[in-house]
Amino acid sequence: MTLYLRFMDIFNIYRSLIKVFFVVISLREWFICTLTLFIIFWISCISPAIVWLYLFLLCCFVV
Repeated sequence: MTLYLRFMDIFNIYRSLIKVFFVVISLREWFICTLTLFIIFWISCISPAIVWLYLFLLCCFVV
């Protein structure tokens, strides 16, 4: 019985670590998206052609 409880404790620790990992990943994704949108908006004030070049390069790196 104690072995089972110990296993459940370890399982709960891993589950909480996985939850934290997914929260960090989603925050990182949100930060990258926000930063990308800000950069696109900032560059579009300078030159719209650079925005299309940036989007093209971004799509190339994502794919």
